[in-house]
Amino acid sequence: MERSLVIVVVLGLVAAAGLFVVSPYLSLIALVIACVVAMALAIGRDTRDLPDIEASLAEDARSIVLRNRGNAPALQVHVSVVPIGVETDLPSLAVEAIHAVPLPEQVTEVKGVVTYTNSRGQPFRRTTLLSALHPAEDPLRPAFGIFGYK
Repeated sequence: MERSLVIVVVLGLVAAAGLFVVSPYLSLIALVIACVVAMALAIGRDTRDLPDIEASLAEDARSIVLRNRGNAPALQVHVSVVPIGVETDLPSLAVEAIHAVPLPEQVTEVKGVVTYTNSRGQPFRRTTLLSALHPAEDPLRPAFGIFGYK
């Protein structure tokens, strides 16, 4: 286990044992708080070093725009555009960096396959349907219609 996680668990158990003398309810509250902090640390540890490359079609439909929205640089980036057969390799794409992959002609609808790794060598793959005729998906759109949003 990570050192900070062990420290939180031990301090939570010590606080719970000390508060048990005063009130068992306070002891349970201290255990719940310690568990919540330990879970937050565990989740934070799992979300480190995660690149996330988003591919979209440029406004003029003559290039594919790659953007790393993750929290780590993406390494060994490979982009394939199907069915026109364009392939591009990038050594890395920094956090919040944008790179445009030019296309030989204007396209209406293609599929972009992006593969990349993080600094630990963990592979990632994302396939995106890119269309000039359909609007891009709204990232704030709710999963179901709510508050008049359809």
